[in-house]
Amino acid sequence: MKIVESKLINATPGMVWEIIQDPGNMPAWNHKCVFSETPNEIIVGAQFAVAYQMSRERQEMRGEIIGYEPERLIHFRYSGEQNGKLSVVDEILELESRGADKVLVRNIVDITKSGLPKWVQVLAFVLSKIGRKMGDGPLDHIEGLIPKF
Repeated sequence: MKIVESKLINATPGMVWEIIQDPGNMPAWNHKCVFSETPNEIIVGAQFAVAYQMSRERQEMRGEIIGYEPERLIHFRYSGEQNGKLSVVDEILELESRGADKVLVRNIVDITKSGLPKWVQVLAFVLSKIGRKMGDGPLDHIEGLIPKF
């Protein structure tokens, strides 16, 4: 089950890239991420520690950079144990230039192997499609980190 969100941001791809390509910046743009370290090198295969807080439950995970195309795509994989089972979540951020100072940012989160019950996955998918937005999401926070030019 993939949850997809898109947002057109007034910035260049390079400005957005500077924020998203470093896993250490995640807590600034994803409020469910309470900790993430910067790997020694930001390259495919680099691993890092990451922690997410969902409701009252904190989940420590291992992150890995799976895909890396400067100013175009970064693919993170988070893995850890949830309820005694392996949990794997993929997150892809894609950038598509839309003129001189605009970029379409697509956030794709694949929760198929997350260990969440199927009904929770379906509910999350349906709410992402037809539900009313409740507060700012990661793409809103990325936009808020862009220096005004």
